[in-house]
Amino acid sequence: MEEPGQGTGRRPARVTSTSAEQSPPQQREEGRLRQQRRRRRTATRAAGSGLRKRWRLATGVRYGLASGPLDPCGRPPVHEPASSSRIPPAAILRWLADPEAAAPAPPEAWTALLSRCHTFRLLPQAALRLADEPKPIPPLLTSQLSRCRVASFSRSAAVLRGGLRALDVLSTAAIPAAGFKGIAAIAWLQHGRAERTMADIDLLVEARDAEAAGLALTAAGFTTKVQGVSAASLRTFTSTSPGSAGNESLTLRDDAGAEIDLHWKVGRMELDQVIGAARPARLLNREVPIVRPAHALLFSALHALRNDFLPEVVLRDLLDAAGWFSLLAEDPQEQQIVRRTAAFTGLEAPLAAMACILNDLEVQGSQWLAPAWSARALADLFHTQSDGLMLNRDLTYLFSLRPLLQILGGLSSHGPAYLAAMRATEAAYGQTSLPLRTRLRKLLGAASRTSLRQWSLLRALATAKDQLN
Repeated sequence: MEEPGQGTGRRPARVTSTSAEQSPPQQREEGRLRQQRRRRRTATRAAGSGLRKRWRLATGVRYGLASGPLDPCGRPPVHEPASSSRIPPAAILRWLADPEAAAPAPPEAWTALLSRCHTFRLLPQAALRLADEPKPIPPLLTSQLSRCRVASFSRSAAVLRGGLRALDVLSTAAIPAAGFKGIAAIAWLQHGRAERTMADIDLLVEARDAEAAGLALTAAGFTTKVQGVSAASLRTFTSTSPGSAGNESLTLRDDAGAEIDLHWKVGRMELDQVIGAARPARLLNREVPIVRPAHALLFSALHALRNDFLPEVVLRDLLDAAGWFSLLAEDPQEQQIVRRTAAFTGLEAPLAAMACILNDLEVQGSQWLAPAWSARALADLFHTQSDGLMLNRDLTYLFSLRPLLQILGGLSSHGPAYLAAMRATEAAYGQTSLPLRTRLRKLLGAASRTSLRQWSLLRALATAKDQLN
C-alpha cells in the first residue's frame, strides 16, 4: 500500500492535532513553530522582492525619479513635486533649466529645496527661480534667502577679482592664458553678472608655460593650496594620478583666500588653439580673455565625465550645458567646432550624454549632435545616481590597466616623493588616506554588491574616461 501522497506527485498533507488534544507544552511548541514558519515566509517574500528588483536593474529597467509608472522606453517618468529634503537632483535640474517647470517642492518645503540647492552650489539660480514662482515666498524664508544671496554674491565677486588679478599677472609676464568653466558661463551665459556660486577660477595656460606661470603667480603673492611639497612634485603627481583623469593643474590662493586652478592639460584639448581662439569678455568693468562658447561647452562635458556624472557635482555643468546648447542653436560655425573638436578629443560620448539627460528631463537639449553608442549608458549612470543608488566608481579601474600603470610609473620614477605628494593632496582636499589593504577590501565588497546592469554602466564610464588620455 502506498503511503499518503506517494505516486501522486503531491506533497503529503501535514497532520496536526487539535489544540484540545495537545498538552500545554505541545501547544507552546506548535505556536513557536508557526512563528518560525511565518518568519521564513516573510523573509522569502522579501528576498524575492530584492531579487526581482536586482533582475530589473540587470535587464535594463530603471526606476524613475519618483514613484510612478515606468516608461518602457527607459526614460524617467515626469515626476510629481516632492516635499522631503531628499529632492532628487534631476528634479532640481529640470526646474532650474526649464522656465516653465514648477518647483519640485510645495511652498512649505521650499526651505528644504533651498538647502538642497545650497548643497549643490546652485543657491543663486534657485533664488532667481523662486522669485518667478506664482506662489509668494514666506517672509522668514525671504529674509534668509536675501542674506544668503548677498553672502554668495560677495564671495563670488571676491573669487572673480582674484581670477582677474591672476590673469593680469600672467599677461604682465607675457604668458598667454584664458578663463574657462565658471568664469566662461558668467561671461557668455550671464552677461557678466556673477549669478552663481564660485569656489574658484579656472585658468588655462599651455604646458610649456606651466612652470613659468606658477612662478609668476607665486612671485605675485599667490600660494599653493597643497603645502609641504614642491610645485614640481605636485605637477609630477597630477600627471600620473588616475584621479586626475587627463587633467593636470595646480591650485593657488591669493591673500583674500580666492582659489585659482591653473590648468596646462585638460583631456586631449589642444590648449594652444583654445587659448588662441579665446575672445575678450567684459567682467567687473575689465576685458579679459575667455574661451569661446564652443570650447566652453566641451569643457563642461569633460568636467562631467571626469567627475563620473555624479549628480551633486555635475548639476552645474548640466545647467551650463543647457545654456550653451541654447546659445549655439543658431550658430552653425560654433556647432561645427563642437562636433570636430569632440571627435578629435574623445568627448562625443559625454557631450551626447549631457544632451540625453536634458532631453530625458524635457529640457531643451541639442538636435545637432550625432548620437554616440555609450551616451545612453552615461546618461543612465547619472539617473541611477540621482535616484539615490551610489556606485563605487573606483570599480572602473578594473576595466583598464591604464590607472595601475600610471601609479606604478609614478612610484618607480619618484618613489617617496610621489607618495608624499599624494598624501599632501588628500589632506589639502579633506580626503582620508586609507591603507592599501582597506581600499582593496572596500573595492571587493563593492564589487560583490554590484549588479550586471551597474557593471555595464561602469564599463561605459571607464571606456569614456580612457579617451581623455
